[in-house]
Amino acid sequence: MTPPTKLVGAEIQDATAALGAWIFQSALPFWSTVGRDEPGLGFVEHLSLSARPANVVYKRVRVQARQIYVFSRAHLLGWAGAREAADDGYDFLIRHASRTDGSWIRRIGREGGVVDPTVDLYDLAFVMLALAWYGRAIGSAEPIDRARRTLSWIEDNMASPTDGYYNALPVPVEPREQNPHMHLLEAMLALFVTTGDEAFLKVAYRLVNLFRRRLFDSNSGTLGEFFSDDWSWAGGAAGTSRSGGGR
Repeated sequence: MTPPTKLVGAEIQDATAALGAWIFQSALPFWSTVGRDEPGLGFVEHLSLSARPANVVYKRVRVQARQIYVFSRAHLLGWAGAREAADDGYDFLIRHASRTDGSWIRRIGREGGVVDPTVDLYDLAFVMLALAWYGRAIGSAEPIDRARRTLSWIEDNMASPTDGYYNALPVPVEPREQNPHMHLLEAMLALFVTTGDEAFLKVAYRLVNLFRRRLFDSNSGTLGEFFSDDWSWAGGAAGTSRSGGGR
């Protein structure tokens, strides 16, 4: 097999320009129109193979949060229309997915309402990532305050005595998963960059230490995905899985 050619100089510039053109001229215009639901209803859940909104009765919180993150960042990069899309997604998410205690549900009805009240660490991580970038984009402390309440709820309710956090509540779910912790680390770093608050950085350090102590196998050079409650590698097929994607 021929090794890939290393891009240098003008090739990097050309690739960067092509990627920027695709993002700003194709991807963002598409997802801000076809990917948007009716005004006030945030973003569509997913598309059909014909690139049209699929006819589903629910919306996952993680999808709304990811799109809020994308358009918040696009707004900071100066793309026209990004702020409107981010605002619409944020308003929909706050109205229908947030709880007064700082937690968030897993699935919303297409027009609102609770479809799945489960609190999932994976969703919470993406919500806090969205809050970090949306707060940065609009210059408001309100999304950051929500992120602080969410993190406080996680620490009070999802922290495991065996390290790390439970995957979901009200019933802790096994096997334990690496992936939500990775995205939680991403959210903590984004919140620290946005606020400069070292409370977020301390959580990030704890997550990095979890990676070093429990998740990474230095002997094989691999990152585990599924674990038992004591963070030993899960048995069976789950135990042979290696991290390489998201959900």
